[in-house]
Amino acid sequence: MTTSDQVTIESNVIIQSKKRGIQIISGSGSIVSNTIDQTETGNGIYLLNDSDTTVGPDNSVSNTGKHGIALEGTNAVDVKNNQVSDCAEQGILVTSCTDISVRDNGVTNTGSTGIYSNNSTGVTITGNQGTSTTDTISSTFWQVAIHSVGTTS
Repeated sequence: MTTSDQVTIESNVIIQSKKRGIQIISGSGSIVSNTIDQTETGNGIYLLNDSDTTVGPDNSVSNTGKHGIALEGTNAVDVKNNQVSDCAEQGILVTSCTDISVRDNGVTNTGSTGIYSNNSTGVTITGNQGTSTTDTISSTFWQVAIHSVGTTS
């Protein structure tokens, strides 16, 4: 989906997508209670240049060819109460974003970092739970494997 405002994507089951499960570009809205399993080469949920979007609660993203949930160039996005597992790369990726909240998510069995923030400002990561991630910096304060590069909060 591209250039759409106040979109609600709710209660969908997406299995064996060739690229991305759900994608919003330059929009806003909410992504709630969806199941995404087996994205062959892409992200489970991908937001590009979005603002004022909520991802969660109750999305289940698993077996992705890339990241579970990826935010790129977004502003004022809340990622909350999702379950992300078995991703080829990061469970949750935040890159070149501002004012992002990543909270109360479960992230397990990722090929790389559980939650990764890069080149972003105003990012809050709290209350997440993670296990079986690789190439990570662990923090018991945040209770998840977190790697943050060039990021301030």
